[in-house]
Amino acid sequence: PTLLEMYCGSGAHTIPLSKCSVISKILCVELDQRLVDYCNGNIATNGVQDKVWCIKGDAGKVSSRLMRRRVSGPPENSTSPLDIIPTFNALLVDPPRSGLDASVKKLAMSGEFEDMFYVSCGREALKEDLKVLCQFFEVESLCVTDLFPRTDSVETLVHLRKKK
Repeated sequence: PTLLEMYCGSGAHTIPLSKCSVISKILCVELDQRLVDYCNGNIATNGVQDKVWCIKGDAGKVSSRLMRRRVSGPPENSTSPLDIIPTFNALLVDPPRSGLDASVKKLAMSGEFEDMFYVSCGREALKEDLKVLCQFFEVESLCVTDLFPRTDSVETLVHLRKKK
């Protein structure tokens, strides 16, 4: 399977996933150039440059471009990392507390992804995003972890699977 990761940060999820034999290729997207540089450094340090690409980009704009690509195909002679992987089986998102960009939700529900993994530190945004996403996906499993003791913040991982 191939994975598209939005809001990848420095690669905290990317690198461990690249080391497992389940995922064959990963394209990850991050808006902050410093984090893209750190992620690319982590990719090099871990020797996974042949299966992981990290690009600087706004998740909403990249989602819109990938939606256009689904309709018209990749541009001819493209060398963009966005066009290295023709399709994706899974989507991993770890958005800011405000939740997913509308274009990311639209891409998620485009039919390309069998599985979606949503990591969230924003309970309210997660709740609102799931109201939309669960029109197309069903919750396969959920895990809540208290990474921030003595606060009301928790980290949530939701595995969504495309409805049959």
